[in-house]
Amino acid sequence: MTTLFVCTIGGHLTALHELGPRFRGIDVEGGVWVTHDCPQSRSLLSEHDVQFVPYIEERDVRGVLKAIPHAWRLVRARGIDAVVSTGSAIAVPYMAVARLHRARCYFIESTAFVTGHSRTARILRWVPGVRLFCQSRQLANRTFTYAGSTLDGFVAAEPSEGRHPRRIVVTVGTSTEFGYRRLIERLAAVIPPEVDVLWQTGVTDVTELDISATPWLSQAELFRAMESADLVIAHAGGGTTIDCLTAGQRPLLVPRRAAAGDFRDDHQLQIAERLRLADLAEVASVEELDWPLLCRSAGRRVDRQSPVPPIVLEPRAA
Repeated sequence: MTTLFVCTIGGHLTALHELGPRFRGIDVEGGVWVTHDCPQSRSLLSEHDVQFVPYIEERDVRGVLKAIPHAWRLVRARGIDAVVSTGSAIAVPYMAVARLHRARCYFIESTAFVTGHSRTARILRWVPGVRLFCQSRQLANRTFTYAGSTLDGFVAAEPSEGRHPRRIVVTVGTSTEFGYRRLIERLAAVIPPEVDVLWQTGVTDVTELDISATPWLSQAELFRAMESADLVIAHAGGGTTIDCLTAGQRPLLVPRRAAAGDFRDDHQLQIAERLRLADLAEVASVEELDWPLLCRSAGRRVDRQSPVPPIVLEPRAA
């Protein structure tokens, strides 16, 4: 029997990969992964059994329905007895099919949701037998169980005096729908030309900006750049924040805002505030960015205590 790990790329994939070694009662090493094809997924899952499927956007009902035949074939052919997902829309067809085959299903809500739940979670709560977990204690109730978080164990290192950063990483994540021109444009004007900057820009239109943009990097490449940087400036995506903390960085987060057209909602404001309150990140708006702020934020580090507590996904009776 086999465990299926299914999630979309970006923060959902980073979170599931990060949480995997902490699962108890779940076979991670012998599992099969289903996600979308991109440099991040190929790098992160290079040593795993993975099947790449067409991208399913949020609210893409047609995409969800088109995924059902593959889900049905996979569950039957591989003898799937458990499914674990961190979202988003891709979780729905695979968990629905798995429950029809009486497999155990566990859905783990993103750290980005602190005051409310994602659309995917609200749909899956109506699928009988799907066990629901949250990564925010304040969301725990009779329906959602708190079992742990990707943020467990991270603590801010002793503060150091700010300094002029010589190497900066600017990253806006893996979104295939939304660029972040406001952030890139502002930083291009703020950062002095002598500073070495890695610009990971995704689908952002960087026309007429005097920068050397790199739309996509593998997970390994981006992580190495973060580790050696004096400062990481990033949108407040779930996966990006996990990468920053794991690389030992206390990042400067600039959350996307729906009102400015940066994203469809303001969930990045929630995760940014959560990290700020834990002293794991500096948070600013695009308009607040200036060189003195970048200097004050540079050189701050994060440590990780060990051992990190396990995550027990207790089965619910089928």
